[in-house]
Amino acid sequence: MKRDNKIETLIAKASSSPEMLDRLLRVAEAPERHYGRSIKTPGEAAEAFFPLLRGLPEEATAVLAVDIKHRAIASKILTQGSSRWSLVDPHQILAWAFRQGPTGATAIFLAHNHPSGDLSPSQQDITVTRNVRAACSAAGILLLDHIIITDDGYSSIMEGL
Repeated sequence: MKRDNKIETLIAKASSSPEMLDRLLRVAEAPERHYGRSIKTPGEAAEAFFPLLRGLPEEATAVLAVDIKHRAIASKILTQGSSRWSLVDPHQILAWAFRQGPTGATAIFLAHNHPSGDLSPSQQDITVTRNVRAACSAAGILLLDHIIITDDGYSSIMEGL
């Protein structure tokens, strides 16, 4: 299929589905608009994660890398799972963080979505946060927060730890 046909098909699908159009508009916001901006709070990080994670029907885990001045340098969805879980591998997170920017990330924000809309962290979310924080500490990278994203908002897991 030619590129022009793919674009026309996408436009037709988006025009007939408000949910698809909403998702496309969120993706078009692009987290890259946050690159170079200082990201220090869970709220600022959540704003950068919203275009990546809101509206997804399955759980996904994303990472936002920041430099020594907490300026955003990169973000990416690293894993996608089902409607109730997503695998999180600290090694994968660290390997990605080390490759960001000219010298690697100094710190990261971790986030995942809850398609259910529940902002409460599960016991597994808390365990993952502790494991990733320990791995980051051993590697010399600071885990600034682990954020849960829903279509209606966000919550910080680390504020409760």
